[in-house]
Amino acid sequence: MAKKNYYDILGVKQDASAEEIKKAFRKLAVKYHPDKNPGDKTAEERFREITGAYDVLADSTQRAKYDGQLNFLKSQNGVSFRHFDDIAHYQKARKSRSGSALDDIWANIFSSFFDRKSKSKNRHRAPSRGQDLNREIKVPFDKAARGCQVVVTVKYSTTCKNCHGIGAQPGSGCQICFHCNGIGMINVKQGGVTFRRPCSRCLGKGLFISSFCPTCNGSGTIQSSRKIRVKIPPGIRDGTRIRCRGDGEAGEYGGPSGDLYLIVQVEPHQLFTMKGNDIYYEIDIDFVKAILGTTVNIPTIYGKVNLVIPPHTQPGTVLKLNGMGIPKGDGLGRGHQYVKVNVIFPSNLTSKQKKLLENFYQE
Repeated sequence: MAKKNYYDILGVKQDASAEEIKKAFRKLAVKYHPDKNPGDKTAEERFREITGAYDVLADSTQRAKYDGQLNFLKSQNGVSFRHFDDIAHYQKARKSRSGSALDDIWANIFSSFFDRKSKSKNRHRAPSRGQDLNREIKVPFDKAARGCQVVVTVKYSTTCKNCHGIGAQPGSGCQICFHCNGIGMINVKQGGVTFRRPCSRCLGKGLFISSFCPTCNGSGTIQSSRKIRVKIPPGIRDGTRIRCRGDGEAGEYGGPSGDLYLIVQVEPHQLFTMKGNDIYYEIDIDFVKAILGTTVNIPTIYGKVNLVIPPHTQPGTVLKLNGMGIPKGDGLGRGHQYVKVNVIFPSNLTSKQKKLLENFYQE
């Protein structure tokens, strides 16, 4: 009788959450623990079985590989295995029959997927992590300074649910590629140099598919898009990368998804520049106001505020607005806004204005 798969051992569904799996394991472990069942060989064996199942399903990477292999087996020509150990029994039974070429093909397929000793030779067909994605996002200066949330639409490829990423039409099966012997790569000699390239017959998969999946056309993946809400921290710098775990390309053969990296481009501001947590701004005033002093209304990233220009302000004087800069991390306050005063002198004077200045100079 075929052994149960790991989900059946723990009494949970394949889509059970990590918390449900942990809860089921604890309940069964308490029930069948050897300390509570001294001398009971059946309970001891059951406890080992439960522990082995939990070791795989509790690890997200191992579970993803296990799920991918289960899904693959379910899609192959009605051949169904409830537990990996059944594969060995299946191979022995097939070899004891006719020993046909088809038997050898299926044995090679299964051994390449599940024989750990041949993993390095056929690693391209083992569950593998999806590729990371890099996307650039533009953030307005004000929002980058204060912090915000942006919604990013990401286009990506995901595992085809119809064929579980194999690329074959469910029920049609697939065969090991005789051109590359299931490796997916072939050696090519050119100019006395030997190099490896993907097999042209199986396109590097190692498996020859006789009937392609109509949903993904044999690629094993389909194009999709989704919207992701991303938090932009205050004062983010141009070129900063934000990592979104698991939002990259789907893994192959049930492997985990890659990550999405958002590269932030802070759009330049017409008025402000940013250095650290401080903002810099320049204002022009005429020389009379610089001499007499005045109050001007200037912009900040938080709105407009009044700035007092003291009398006798010299050209290039820098004034500070406390706390009008970029928020610092961990609630440590905000930077400042520095205002550089440019004193503008008139280019044309009337005769009366010149006379007044001469009198002023003489006094």
